[in-house]
Amino acid sequence: MSETLTSYKFGSIGASEAIIYGNNWIAQLFTVEKAQVESVILWIWTDGSLGGGDTGIVTVNIRAVSGGHPGSILSTATVNFADLPTVTQDGNLTDGTTVTLSSVLELAIGQYAVEVHYTEGDASTHIHWLLSDSGTYGDGNEETSVNAGVDWTTEAAKDLCFSVEGVFYPVKPTIVSPSDTGTGVALSSTDLDWAAGGHTTYYDVYFGTPGNLVLLDITTTPTTILAIASGVMDYGVTYNWRVDARNALATATGDVWSFTTLVFDPPVASGPNGMAIIKRLIAAAGNKFWYEDI
Repeated sequence: MSETLTSYKFGSIGASEAIIYGNNWIAQLFTVEKAQVESVILWIWTDGSLGGGDTGIVTVNIRAVSGGHPGSILSTATVNFADLPTVTQDGNLTDGTTVTLSSVLELAIGQYAVEVHYTEGDASTHIHWLLSDSGTYGDGNEETSVNAGVDWTTEAAKDLCFSVEGVFYPVKPTIVSPSDTGTGVALSSTDLDWAAGGHTTYYDVYFGTPGNLVLLDITTTPTTILAIASGVMDYGVTYNWRVDARNALATATGDVWSFTTLVFDPPVASGPNGMAIIKRLIAAAGNKFWYEDI
């Protein structure tokens, strides 16, 4: 199921818009985590009828970013001029136009551009794209070209209204406790605790000795802690554990962490008749007790 990967929408039509026709191409830079992109939503509209002989094909490209400007084309889609809403400058454009990509696009974490051009347009038949002159998107900006995408100019602090739709890849968790490679872990300290990486539906928790990890449990978000049952661990043993993050799209295999339980070290006989003499302060509560040599 698609979700919004990144977006910027500041309201209905206001004082600013970008005009797209002929060699005047417009783009918006955006930043996204690792994801599959399925479509974009653009707040664009027209204010004229097609010219004679025009096909009315409006092109939408997802591009890589090079040197801070739109670069090579990664995916292309089209929308028909006649299918776009027609409104005036003072009109209301509450819904954007969804443009579905020809195929699902795999994007790594980084910055990209959504670019729109309509080469058949002119000064009276063109595309408007809702624009903020004081944009607050923060992860991109408007880019303009007057020579059909050969050269691009950064429009600082300006942002176009858009939304990128798709599915995030899950992000592997990070460790909380026991600390990785930690030692002296008490058998009573049996909670495996991790921090969510994001975009996860299930966590597959693996546990065991080195080289023998087995699936211990499957938990659902937002659960990020799992108790080890009593009797599973033993004294002086190194254990490994791993948490894989999983959603409908993929599985992010977690790092393998380890810890070593405390060593059981009974006192050595040193008193009369082979008995051990020890002095300890002991406290007990519930089903646990604590002690300290004195």
